[in-house]
Amino acid sequence: AALPRRLPPLLGPRRRPPSRKLKKVLEGREARRSRHSLGVWIPGPTSPAARMDQRKALFRAKLREAKEKQEKRIDPSLVRYNEYDQPICRVCNVTLKSEALWPAHQVSRKHHEV
Repeated sequence: AALPRRLPPLLGPRRRPPSRKLKKVLEGREARRSRHSLGVWIPGPTSPAARMDQRKALFRAKLREAKEKQEKRIDPSLVRYNEYDQPICRVCNVTLKSEALWPAHQVSRKHHEV
């Protein structure tokens, strides 16, 4: 009796082990994924010390931005800030959502009427 050509469905088809080329491709993908942890593309393999330096640089940049934001604050004689760090006009007592809206508020009709 001849053996059937197909294997029963429970055994499934026989698979070859992955080739060396496929293994390298998969390893490369894993390496790229791990380097995306900072949200910044970092080419090539990096040492833990180099990654730490990059994180420190990113942190310093964020600190610099926060300091610049503090320096951009509006003149305190015209504005006070509430507990949510939103500017409030001292002249007309209007709460603004951000400091970016201050120039538009200064030329607004509501501000000039008061």
